[in-house]
Amino acid sequence: MGPLPSVDDGNSVSLMQAFLRGERSFAMRGGVVMSSEGVTYSLADLGDMFGDAFGVRPQLLGYVADRSTPTVPAGTSIAVFRRDEASRIVALTRREGITEFALVDSTSARQIIRTMWEAPSAATENTGMLAVVLAAPTGESSGRTLTVTKDTAHEGTFDADGVNFVVRGLADGSLEELLAGV
Repeated sequence: MGPLPSVDDGNSVSLMQAFLRGERSFAMRGGVVMSSEGVTYSLADLGDMFGDAFGVRPQLLGYVADRSTPTVPAGTSIAVFRRDEASRIVALTRREGITEFALVDSTSARQIIRTMWEAPSAATENTGMLAVVLAAPTGESSGRTLTVTKDTAHEGTFDADGVNFVVRGLADGSLEELLAGV
């Protein structure tokens, strides 16, 4: 799965179905999208704001998973794309498959990721099954992972051969190091 977990982006039929759903939804709204602040945008406006995020690898992916299957997103996910030196495009996809896009500065993007990262340890109830996984590419087909649950945190790597989640305990500064690239 890619940055849109509600769509199997390795399957052309699934991609076309998702495209047609989006096109139908867009047409039903008269070709405009209204933001949560009540601002109306045209397709051209959206292309200007978010076009840089399409067809490129995100700088960081994050998602909620069950700790027994950390490679499978099971809740909210986030993808952060670099737009320019100061701004980032954040795609937040809810468990239901609804994706929201936001154009934010790099500091705000890092804060969104920190908030997601802190959710398992800040939970007041036993969320031992909850994990938040962050993955950041470091090469064409490889990268780093950070995983946190209510009681553990660790680093790992991924590459074309798979994911190795438990490489070592999380070192101090690992999250900040990962966020430095965002």
